Amino acid sequence: MFSRILVVTFLLLATQQVLGAPFPANFTWGASTAAYQIEGAWNISDKGKSWWDWYNNDVMNFPLNRSGNVADDFYHRFNDDIALMKKIGLKNFRMSIAWPRVLPNATVNQPSQTGIDFYNAVFDALNAAGIEPWVTLYHCDMPQALITTDNTSGWLNPNISNLFADYADFCFRTFGSKVKNWITINEPLIAAWYGYGLGSGVPLRCSPKYNNTQCQSVGGGGDSGTEPYLAAHNMILSHAKAVRTYWEKYKQTQGGQIGWTLNINFALPWNASDANDIAATETYLQFQHGWFANPLLTGDYPAIMREYITGNRLPTFTPQEQELVKGAYDYFAINHYTSVYVKHTGVVGDDFGSDARSITLTTDINGDPIGPVGEADWLYVYPPGIRGIMNWIKDHYNNPPIYVLENGFCVKGESQLPVAQAILDVQKVEYLNDYIDNVVAAVVEDDVNVAGYFVWSFIDNYEWGSYIPRFGMIYVDYDTLERTPKASSYFYSQKTSKISAWAKGECEYPTYPKVLFELPLLSDNALYA
Repeated sequence: MFSRILVVTFLLLATQQVLGAPFPANFTWGASTAAYQIEGAWNISDKGKSWWDWYNNDVMNFPLNRSGNVADDFYHRFNDDIALMKKIGLKNFRMSIAWPRVLPNATVNQPSQTGIDFYNAVFDALNAAGIEPWVTLYHCDMPQALITTDNTSGWLNPNISNLFADYADFCFRTFGSKVKNWITINEPLIAAWYGYGLGSGVPLRCSPKYNNTQCQSVGGGGDSGTEPYLAAHNMILSHAKAVRTYWEKYKQTQGGQIGWTLNINFALPWNASDANDIAATETYLQFQHGWFANPLLTGDYPAIMREYITGNRLPTFTPQEQELVKGAYDYFAINHYTSVYVKHTGVVGDDFGSDARSITLTTDINGDPIGPVGEADWLYVYPPGIRGIMNWIKDHYNNPPIYVLENGFCVKGESQLPVAQAILDVQKVEYLNDYIDNVVAAVVEDDVNVAGYFVWSFIDNYEWGSYIPRFGMIYVDYDTLERTPKASSYFYSQKTSKISAWAKGECEYPTYPKVLFELPLLSDNALYA
């Protein structure tokens, strides 16, 4: 039946390339998801609420098409989804554990056996299918039990690093025999700035200047100049404590690895002839990536942040904290989607949004956009950006092992198309091809130590307020939850398998000139409902 879903012929013409370093034959190829975005089952059994459960249901009372209450219903359909992963040749699957599903009250004192059983069943099914689980401990679903309406909410809690370390310890102890790849925290910058600076994400804290009434009425106020930096500081300590716990108690016997993943855009100068704009791109990258990466290398924030952030708003690491955070990683990981132009302003800022003394733009001095735009209005296609950012990491952090744990695209207008057209996501195929080629070039031409690449996402999912952007390689009909593989799923399977064969010297490198499609009747397309 699977062969009737979508017959796709890829003309992968091989060209001999001039290459330097060998491409690793054991390179990790995978696809990513996150608990709140796919699981559903938000109030089943004794699961605790996350702050997204609280906000979408208790605060906003959103309908199902605006919340993750059902999402893809992975909670009930994971066996079928894993069978689908296996059929499209997926070997590595990134997912996350919902903290309140296993620890409803956020502490280890009252774990949920139902939640534990669910994740054990998922890990068992993945391992039985020959698919390696990559597990994120925190992907935006803080337990509601830790949310307050004051300056101790969530990541501002003075004890949060210990609570997170306890939660991590619980997961390592409970699931570590089945999981060998751990990610502590996903995109700490987004959690810090959007949740505590702009108030556009939970727990909705910000200063009055942002005119976000929910920051006061729901979040209890906030200080955009200080709270994002304090939340980030606590996330760095939380990450480091979790890493040290894994290393000291589990790594030797379980044999796994642990890191975290940082979201990062590449940066180009708005005016390539302006020395100030050129310098501003480096400052931008230090504020975006160095904010979280530098402490793991040096024990402190980047010097430019110390210089530019006024008023003693950037926290200081104690000597004990410096020892804790320095070297706390087995690998570096990034989530990369797009690139930006950076224009120097020189204006002294008063919060993270302006402290770098620059602004970001999607067009350059001539008004030319950095690339085509997707459904998400921030996602501009610039494939060399992923090569650029990996070289930047290599040059600044001693060429550590790098995993790209998210990279993907949402085709503009896909949700408005009939399924038979939507699954022909050629623009996504082109995006993946071009970004993958730049990853490979970074390895073989630039000697960057890239160890793996994951597509966001395996499946269409809840994108934090909307189901309109469709990043998935699997199409989901949100009325029926029927799944249909897209062209991108077949392309990704063939492209990566041929690169693996090329790395072993079995064929030439697979280029992508075009794709031919043949579709049967739509009624035969669905793998399952």
